Amino acid sequence: IGITRNGKIIDPMFDSELYTLFESQKNAQKLPVDIFFAEEHLKNWVAKKIYAETAILPEDQRTRSYFILGMGTLEGKRMSASRGHSIMVPDLIKNHGGLVARLTLLLTSDPREHFDWDKGLPHGAQRMIDRFETQERRIIEVANAEKLLKQPSETARDIRTKINHYVRQGDLRKAALEALVQLPKRTSETHAAHLTEDLATCFNDYRQIFLGGLNAAR
Repeated sequence: IGITRNGKIIDPMFDSELYTLFESQKNAQKLPVDIFFAEEHLKNWVAKKIYAETAILPEDQRTRSYFILGMGTLEGKRMSASRGHSIMVPDLIKNHGGLVARLTLLLTSDPREHFDWDKGLPHGAQRMIDRFETQERRIIEVANAEKLLKQPSETARDIRTKINHYVRQGDLRKAALEALVQLPKRTSETHAAHLTEDLATCFNDYRQIFLGGLNAAR
């Protein structure tokens, strides 16, 4: 985000006081900001922003809360795009496909935590997708034979309860792990004669939510 003055761009990363003054004059009707996101290494800039807002803005226009994102490291060193020491999303998509890239980023870590990028993470995400597909294919085969039970499934109920709990908490990483790891695992432990229709519905629902680009297993 930046502002332009006389054809020049002012980067608020280094001019937080000026940016706050700009907000007070041009965007007062949009203040306060409900939540401001910043990366961990910009904490010094956030401190300057808080200082400037306290000095310039009335209390009812100051940012209500801040969310400091965790810092990513690669091979033990902080990622830096300017230094070429980073994982670029276009490269991740090119090498592993959009679905694996999306899932890898979702599962990497809680955004509040620091994380160390492991080059094996995309391969782990692919294995997770493969296991999910394998169990969904198994259920589809039973469904095609019209042998799925209509009675409620304890596994489906437990999985849904936990996922709904994680979603309400805003923890999509745990919700995804429950759907893509625990659901296939518990299904693999269930005899084919005990598979149910609502378990099949679980796979269909969570495939669409977490694996939106994946067609149903055949």
